Amino acid sequence: MARLYPFRFFLILLVLLALVVGVELSISRLFGDQTLTPLLSLVVLAGLAYFFSFRQVLLAVPLFTCLSYFMIRDSSQYPLVRSSTVLVGGIVALWAAKQRSRLSSQIEEVEAVLQSLPVPWILSDASGVITRHSGKLVESPEGGRDLVGTSFFSYFNLTAKKDFIRSYMDSFDRDLSLPAINLNPVHSLKTYLVAFVFLSQKGGRQVLSVLQEENPGTP
Repeated sequence: MARLYPFRFFLILLVLLALVVGVELSISRLFGDQTLTPLLSLVVLAGLAYFFSFRQVLLAVPLFTCLSYFMIRDSSQYPLVRSSTVLVGGIVALWAAKQRSRLSSQIEEVEAVLQSLPVPWILSDASGVITRHSGKLVESPEGGRDLVGTSFFSYFNLTAKKDFIRSYMDSFDRDLSLPAINLNPVHSLKTYLVAFVFLSQKGGRQVLSVLQEENPGTP
């Protein structure tokens, strides 16, 4: 699999290069001396920065810069100037790829920390929809199934805590913290002390609810 990934990248890169050349030749044949290669190259580099690594984008930048120059040098008065815009756009694409890679690393670190927590946890968004939860929650009798996409409010018995939902919503709207609270899952007699921590995820700001069983040794 590790060998297939570079091969797939080179195959995609060759297809994109051929596509840019084909579009440039077709447009030139239909409308005369039109130079779309720099613009198309910038679009391709932006797409590569979104899907591929910094090193792979670094390999693509000089290829598309040179391609832009050789494709427009006979039809453009300033091929070096127009090709330099591709180089500048490539540098921006490199920065974007680096930032995306750094963000992915941070998310993986958060993922590792979450999975190592010895207690159940739930990650939910501003609407109270559960986006992720720990395996310990699924293994517990009150979990027993995948809760992703269900309501955080439905998981707990909140009939006596109607103000909690309003406080939950306000914590997102007003950037407020949520104090720890005792909650009971609907299908369990256990009581948990739930502590809340806000995290920044790809999908936006979410809240991590950490469940600590109250008096676990008590029958």
